Amino acid sequence: MKPKIGIDLDQVVCDIQQQMIDIYNQLYPGENLTKKNWTTYYLRDLTSKEREDKVLEILAEKRIYRNMEFIPHAKKSLQKLAQSFDLCFVTHREWLYEKAKQDTVYSLTKDEIPYVRIFFTEKKARVAKSEHLKFFIEDNLKNALEISQVCPCYLFDYPYNREEIEKNSLLIIRGFENQDWWNLFMQILEK
Repeated sequence: MKPKIGIDLDQVVCDIQQQMIDIYNQLYPGENLTKKNWTTYYLRDLTSKEREDKVLEILAEKRIYRNMEFIPHAKKSLQKLAQSFDLCFVTHREWLYEKAKQDTVYSLTKDEIPYVRIFFTEKKARVAKSEHLKFFIEDNLKNALEISQVCPCYLFDYPYNREEIEKNSLLIIRGFENQDWWNLFMQILEK
């Protein structure tokens, strides 16, 4: 039996942020929102709750999880990671729209993403503990801090995490946009 690892979906496997940016810039031209200037985890903290709600409403109408857009190298990296680990996806995306769970499973299957289980919950640390995960890959600092109390947690280095990253001793993943995760993890795990 292979060791199990936990992987978040949004901003780890799927690029929901770019879809939100595209919609936001269409709704509010001239504001020029980019990934580099998105410096808070929630869009509402950067703009307003009303604007975030409008963007999320459009995402839900589009059923974005039915045809997920992958972060560069994510699909290939997951296929390679699955050779050494049982992949467990742990996500809190079911709140966005009624068929989010169904669409997520459909998309992962359609795109031939290997996994053994998927959990829809905001209690990611609880899953890490109950499933005895070897490590976890996350993009949200708050979640990463909770998960790191249970197992090693690798946090993606996004602008919305940078201020707090320096204050905490987490396992930070830098440069993931430009290379295959597999190579990063193999380097990390071989140390």
